[in-house]
Amino acid sequence: MASEQAQLVASFESLQQSHASLQHENDKMRARLEARDRERQDAQELIAHQNEQALQSTAMRAREHAILEKYVAMVAVHSDTTALAACETAASDQLAAARNENISLQRRLQVFEEERLMMRARLEEVTQLHSDKARLEHELFLARSEERKARAELAPAQTTADMWKGKFHEMRGMLGKSEVEAKRKEMEFQTQLSTMSRQLQVTKSRADRLFLEYDQRQRSLPPHPQHGQMTRTSGQLPPQQFSRGGPMGAAWNPHEPLYQRPGEPQRGAFRFGYP
Repeated sequence: MASEQAQLVASFESLQQSHASLQHENDKMRARLEARDRERQDAQELIAHQNEQALQSTAMRAREHAILEKYVAMVAVHSDTTALAACETAASDQLAAARNENISLQRRLQVFEEERLMMRARLEEVTQLHSDKARLEHELFLARSEERKARAELAPAQTTADMWKGKFHEMRGMLGKSEVEAKRKEMEFQTQLSTMSRQLQVTKSRADRLFLEYDQRQRSLPPHPQHGQMTRTSGQLPPQQFSRGGPMGAAWNPHEPLYQRPGEPQRGAFRFGYP
């Protein structure tokens, strides 16, 4: 709709410019037409004057002819035929010149008439342009009315869209806060895991140390006075039972005791270095 309005405004401005140029040309052509009308009137007056002169010359020639006839009649012997022929020739030359000038003036009058018809056609075009201008102004007014109506109809939808846009931005901000909180909790969990891993390593090293101390202490114990020397019930333990495997230190066989005195009940294996 904005592009159609812009096109209408541009066409309206171009029509105004063309109207101004045509109005200027119309004024110029009207001035020329008035000047030519004055020239035509002058030419008509000149033609009338020349016609009067021709009539006067004809009348004068008639009078001269009558005088000449009287003169010939009165003085037949002294008639000057050469002078009479010269007068007739001059009169005929003047009449021919007047006729030629009359023909040229008629041609100019015909040209002026054609130009007048052309100017009338141009005036009709200007009138048509005026009507087109009025029609375009009416269409522009209707288009602006439609635009105002469309804006009034779109106002509630725009308000609703702004409301939903605000809610969307609010939800987006809340989502960003929840993501930040989740990242913070994940970092705290990773910190706790690393702390627990360090504590587990410390506990493992402590259990290994206690197991070694206990093993050395058991080896260095004196024999019991009632039972005699301490014996291994199963002989020498295989080397893999003293190997360092598993998550917390030495791996022990739960079904084979480490030390057992004579007469004591069988005890299970020690795990993590504790008795």
